[in-house]
Amino acid sequence: MINKTKFAIFIFLTILSACTFSEKKEAGHKKKIIDSSSKGDLKNISIGISQPASRTDDTTVDLKKIIFSTFDLKIKDFKVVYGINGIDIGDSLREKLDFDKNKHLTITEKTDTIGLSIEDGLDNKSIEIIPHEKNDRFNISYCYQYTIEYEKGGAVYITDTTRYKRLKDSANFFFRAPLFQHISPLNEIKARIKVTDSVVKTMNGDYGESKYTAYQVKDKLLIISTMNICFKIERFENNSLKETKSVYFYDFDPD
Repeated sequence: MINKTKFAIFIFLTILSACTFSEKKEAGHKKKIIDSSSKGDLKNISIGISQPASRTDDTTVDLKKIIFSTFDLKIKDFKVVYGINGIDIGDSLREKLDFDKNKHLTITEKTDTIGLSIEDGLDNKSIEIIPHEKNDRFNISYCYQYTIEYEKGGAVYITDTTRYKRLKDSANFFFRAPLFQHISPLNEIKARIKVTDSVVKTMNGDYGESKYTAYQVKDKLLIISTMNICFKIERFENNSLKETKSVYFYDFDPD
């Protein structure tokens, strides 16, 4: 009888142990999936300077601030594109990413340049500089960076920027972005490359018919393939320029 009882207890403990192991394994598997998903999300935020991010996914994430080595940059109510084909900014040589409990993103930038793919534009956004040293002062200027290509073949004709225009410091480190939708850099660009004529053309693509403008420059037909806005942030110490950081905002429609 005693042997049967011991045997029954042994069987019970064996089954219990197996169930516990199975639950732990399943829980570990679930945790691994969550962690993998989370890390994958971090790597797929559409930020980077090497190339514009893909727009195949329109999910966005709130950007809390960008931390540079000598100051922080905050843009109020600002979102960056979060896409499955976005640029991998999980590169520890360039950026460090952190999400708070509200899923707001903080980027610690280790270089002098960062690019952000955005959805809602910059019009009239409030911009704040938070210096790490109280005696520093800052200037923010903006320009358009553009790339012009040959209409046939797509080879790059020129990549350049328009003239920089300074934003007004409205109240000690607070700036206001202009209404970019009312600003067109086309006249400056066309004068710079000496456009003599332009023609609107039609193109058939995956999403149907679309129109684009080709510009005549001597015997060449050219198109503006990309248009980005760049913020140049200059830090001064005792009225002496100490460093310059650049923030690129990707993919504005030149037309």
